[in-house]
Amino acid sequence: MGPEETASAQVFAGEYNRSRVPLPPGGGSSGVLTITGLGVQRLLVVGALLEKQYHRERLAGARIADPTGAFELFLEPGSDAAASGLEEMETPCFTAMYGTARLFRCGRDTKPVVIPLVIAPAGREERDSWVRRTASLTIRRIEEVRDVLRYGQGTPGAVAAVKHYNPSRDTLREIALLVRQALDSLEVRSGETEVAGDRKERVLRMLASFAEGEPVRVEELLGRAEAEGLGRAEAEAAIFALLAEGECYSPRKGWIRRV
Repeated sequence: MGPEETASAQVFAGEYNRSRVPLPPGGGSSGVLTITGLGVQRLLVVGALLEKQYHRERLAGARIADPTGAFELFLEPGSDAAASGLEEMETPCFTAMYGTARLFRCGRDTKPVVIPLVIAPAGREERDSWVRRTASLTIRRIEEVRDVLRYGQGTPGAVAAVKHYNPSRDTLREIALLVRQALDSLEVRSGETEVAGDRKERVLRMLASFAEGEPVRVEELLGRAEAEGLGRAEAEAAIFALLAEGECYSPRKGWIRRV
């Protein structure tokens, strides 16, 4: 018996992007087996649409981020519904995407991507709900893989993960930290003290004082913060909180932009 396949799987990008085994294991590339034993054929993602990618003036792909990383989307010829939905959106924005899991071969390596089937605008509450549900499912799979490592038997998905990935306990801790990172991005927003919240608001106002909607160098933003009396460490903490909770994102290393 192989790993369990779900009609609409939920997995964090940080785990999905580690996938290197096709589904079914040893077969083609119509699906993906993740390192915690999830058999993914179709998946649901709710996150921030960071960028749209064009090739020869045709929309060819996109990136959707959750708090642990970004999914790479690839538009196949004939993906009219997904392409139409993407074209109507302006980055950055929250979006919900339903698509097909696929492994692409890149030289000697393989790369997990998503072929979007349907994509539509979403809200922050939908994103937060997706994060909580995905965290719960991931924790359960981690525990199942640990059981196989301890006792040599368990669910088909966990057995397949151990067989094909041979994950160490350190690897499972890394996935667990991704879950913690994702949940922290929600707790930061709901559990902030008034002082920390004020620092974030100040940083957001500083961001708005630059060219509206354009990315800003983090060092330049920190310099502005220090000039306005906000300590560098405090400003860095506020920037981290804004990134973690999805208010801002990093379009490239060393830059920040508001969603």
